[in-house]
Amino acid sequence: MNMLVRNIDEIDVVSSSIFITLPLPYELPVKRAEIIIADILNKIKESENVNECKYIGINELSDSSIDYLIKIDCNQLYKLQV
Repeated sequence: MNMLVRNIDEIDVVSSSIFITLPLPYELPVKRAEIIIADILNKIKESENVNECKYIGINELSDSSIDYLIKIDCNQLYKLQV
């Protein structure tokens, strides 16, 4: 019986998207949460390697926080730095 052995010599990054969960406490007023999220988006957009950054919505209602989801599209080569 012959066994086929394959080696992975190279892996290409095919996604340019990064998803970040931002947990904010339930006690935080909605207007304040919106301001914080907008400030974070503006800071992220300042990076020269970021093509787009947007707020997706609430990702989860956890025990101690509301988890907001942010999507960042960037140059694949600089994904880790972003």
